[in-house]
This record gives sequence, structure tokens and C-alpha cells, in this order.
Amino acid sequence: MRSASEVTVSYNKSSTATASVSGTAGIEAEAGVIFTKASTSFSVTVGGEWSSSKSWNYEMKAKKVKGKNQVRMRLYHEAKKFRVGKSITTNKPNCKGKTTKHVWNKTIVAPTKRSSNDFWRLEYRKV
Repeated sequence: MRSASEVTVSYNKSSTATASVSGTAGIEAEAGVIFTKASTSFSVTVGGEWSSSKSWNYEMKAKKVKGKNQVRMRLYHEAKKFRVGKSITTNKPNCKGKTTKHVWNKTIVAPTKRSSNDFWRLEYRKV
């Protein structure tokens, strides 16, 4: 964090950003199928993690914000949120219909595999 009394916030460093899937407990075996179907649905590739390593210089002009005395730059990366589930359907004895058992339902937030929608934002706070 830098003091908000400074007028420029800059990033000049080699760094790696990583985003990982949240909400995946119990679905590891189906992960490949889930991400393939989600990627098709969103028309963008999603996956278990995304990382990027770059070296660049990026500057943003910070404003003086009343009641705030620190500012920081934060990198945002696109992610997609979706619900998945697994059900098992079995035939009842003597051809008397079917039974469906819901094994699990999860909400997943998965990072996209592209970096074209990344953006920086200034965040202000009072310390």
C-alpha cells in the first residue's frame, strides 16, 4: 500500500498471478468433464487454475479521496461461476421405473484460461 497523498501508483516488478478453483471438494474425478462442458457453455476456456508471469511497468494516477489515506493497485482476472452436480439413476426391480440419487451439488468459481480481460483497479482505504 502507498500513501494516498502520492499522485502515482506504479507496478514495476516480475510477478506471478495465480487463480484457483473454489468449491471443488468431492468432485476431483469429474473435473475434466465439468471444465470441458463449462468452457463450451461460456465460450471461453475455464480450468482448475490460471497463472501468468510477466515483467512490466504500469502506472495509475491516484486521487486524494476524503477519509482515505492509503491506495493500492489490484489485478483482476476473469472467472466464471456455475453449479454442477452428480446424480445416479438406477432401474427399479421388475421394470417398475427408475430411482435417482443425488450424489452431490457444488458451486464452482473457475478462472478463465485467457488474460485478455485482466484489468487493474485502484483501491483506497483508511488505516
